[in-house]
Amino acid sequence: MINRTYEEYERLIGELVARPDTAPFEAVLEIGAIPDARSLLNASALKGSALHEGARKVGVNLTLEGSFGDFEVQKGDARELVFEDRSFDLIVCASTLEHIPDFWRALDEMKRVLRPGGWLVVSTPGFGQEEVGNRVRGLAHKLGLPDALKRGTITMRIHDAPYDYYRFSEYAYRDVVLKGLEEVEVWSIMTPPRIYGMGRKGV
Repeated sequence: MINRTYEEYERLIGELVARPDTAPFEAVLEIGAIPDARSLLNASALKGSALHEGARKVGVNLTLEGSFGDFEVQKGDARELVFEDRSFDLIVCASTLEHIPDFWRALDEMKRVLRPGGWLVVSTPGFGQEEVGNRVRGLAHKLGLPDALKRGTITMRIHDAPYDYYRFSEYAYRDVVLKGLEEVEVWSIMTPPRIYGMGRKGV
């Protein structure tokens, strides 16, 4: 996982934990987790007082499984989660939705297993901030670079081809990814171009 992404999750999970209306987490799920130190389940923000005594941390990965530290990763499909409804009070999903051709099914499953009052936090490759893109296009025009570059949009390169299907906008996050959730927040970072969103399931 890219360090900047990990740092962003550490920050926002820490902010959630600090909220007076957020109790210590009893069950945390990571979609696309890996059973090693790079997992979001290993984040320092998800240790100690952030967790209820006896809390469970579990990840799901399509091809990997195993245990690391205080969490386990199970082999499974995010589009067909084996957990019961309302099982988790925090679900995190980083750099995974873009690899799922019918990603909306995975989102439906995440919302199904999320408890009322629980948080869903998602990130995917997005598009560069508009003001930066404008500067790059302006420079391309001044330098006489090809028209395709002048019209281009900054985004993260295709990776893990051929299974990297999507790039998302803030509109997609608000109207599709986090649809049906409350207290929705969406934001972007530039390095690399990545979009984050979070929302809370209604009580």
